[in-house]
Amino acid sequence: MLNYRNTSVVFLILTLVYFISGIYTSDLCIVAYCIIVFIYLFILIAGASRIQNNFYLKAVHSGNPVEAKVTLTFDDGPDNETTPVILEILKKHRIKASFFCIGNKMENNKTLLKRISDEGHIIGNHSWSHAFLFDFFPLSKWSGR
Repeated sequence: MLNYRNTSVVFLILTLVYFISGIYTSDLCIVAYCIIVFIYLFILIAGASRIQNNFYLKAVHSGNPVEAKVTLTFDDGPDNETTPVILEILKKHRIKASFFCIGNKMENNKTLLKRISDEGHIIGNHSWSHAFLFDFFPLSKWSGR
């Protein structure tokens, strides 16, 4: 099964074989290894480009194909500048959404968090804090396992 874990294990094994064997001094082997790195990066990018691939983790990505519905989600909040503006737009158009909030931002914005809830929106967890390179963390760091 082509997924992040299996792809990375194969790449790691190929890298270890490459360096342990000592063939990295040959120009042809350097080119071959560069091709392997390129293929690995291509697979990672392709896996990230479509959530339906379930490449990094199992994701729910389907609904009833007969119903024309869209789910709105907002991540990385609540934010004192943007979240109230978003809430006003949603209220004006009578739209409900999901807000995936960051724990340490929730702690400092309890009033805004209550407003999100009081207006009937869903609040989800989007981690305690959000590092800049979060998307590159392994699954174990995402889920806290």
